[in-house]
Amino acid sequence: MGKMNVSTRKIEVILTSGELETLDKWSYACRRMSNIAISRMFALEKVDEWQSLTDKGKKTVKKLSKEAGTMTSTRMNFMYRELSVEFSDIPSCIRAGLTRTLNQTYQQKKSEIHKGLSALPTFRNGMPIPFNISSKYKTSFFQKSENGYTFNPFGKKFGIEFETRFGKDRSNNRAIVQNIYEGKYELCDSSIQLSGKKVFLLLTFKSPKERFKPKKGVVVTMNLGMNVPAYMVSSTGDHMAIGNKNTLLKQRLAMQSARKRLQKELADTKGGRGRKKKLQALNRLRKSERNFVKTKNHQLSYKIIKFALENKAEKILIEDLQGIARDENEISKYVLRNWSYFELQQFITYKAAKFGIVVEVAETHYISQKCTNCGHTDKENLQDDQMQCVVCGHKLQKDHNAALNVLKEYQSSLKV
Repeated sequence: MGKMNVSTRKIEVILTSGELETLDKWSYACRRMSNIAISRMFALEKVDEWQSLTDKGKKTVKKLSKEAGTMTSTRMNFMYRELSVEFSDIPSCIRAGLTRTLNQTYQQKKSEIHKGLSALPTFRNGMPIPFNISSKYKTSFFQKSENGYTFNPFGKKFGIEFETRFGKDRSNNRAIVQNIYEGKYELCDSSIQLSGKKVFLLLTFKSPKERFKPKKGVVVTMNLGMNVPAYMVSSTGDHMAIGNKNTLLKQRLAMQSARKRLQKELADTKGGRGRKKKLQALNRLRKSERNFVKTKNHQLSYKIIKFALENKAEKILIEDLQGIARDENEISKYVLRNWSYFELQQFITYKAAKFGIVVEVAETHYISQKCTNCGHTDKENLQDDQMQCVVCGHKLQKDHNAALNVLKEYQSSLKV
């Protein structure tokens, strides 16, 4: 196999054998194991620092390590054995999958944690139940059934079996599972997530990278605009406004207003059944708002990648998110704060990677105020939705102007 993409799909499944209470118990245990393991990983890092600083530390650490078994095993093996002692009733595939996931999470955040820029991750109830896939089961994990596919991720010993439910299958999940079943895609460590009475399979797999041949030197830039969520400009001359402010902002602000109203009512309700119902309604509203924004970001990122593919771009330049706080207009700041642009950036990055398109963050200081014709920068250039230069009179839609400036500054940097 050549280069592969790693993807995750959320597929609803039903429990055909076993009890939901068992999964609830394992999910709670995963939360406890995660918090314990992350804390110990951090402690081991600090022990290493102490060992390197003092001779006394070296002697003490050697003694402690010998007792704990860290001298004869890797960190991951040590953490797995530690969790196996305290949580022996949990399936070994869960402990193995969790150890690997936590190690990856810690390694990603380690630098920021040691610099004091981030706290240790904490895990709450309801976290997914990870399980590892041994190589001998990768091709036999799914078994065909009358309604779809069945699978037993935790081993026959525990008697828990699931069956897929694809429904309308707008995401083409049936074809993905079929490709895994036929060995065309490679199955990776995955997880089971509980959401109320519903159960989901978070299926992770590797698939061959789609063939895409970009044109050398073709770049598209994206401006995070006020009137449109994303304005795209290509070095080929093509440009396009993607999305609409009203479709995202109005509905989200309505949800936020309803949430504030419920929070105010909760403050006036001291206890009893009424408070419990309002809390449930508040949680449902928060979840709906989050799902709405996430869905919109998926739709926007799909259109952005589609524009890049149509222009055969080898690179996408995204506006620096830190520049949002310095935007020239208070209304614009308010609008931008109510969009989840960082999530949008993450979606663009991983979707672009499937085609080998590079995503870079560009410096974007006062790009909306700068005239693309003469280069004059002045906040007086901005007139509502337009940029009209006070020096040369050049007029252009504000977000289009900003995206063009990102492209021009990038092209100028290549000539230096």
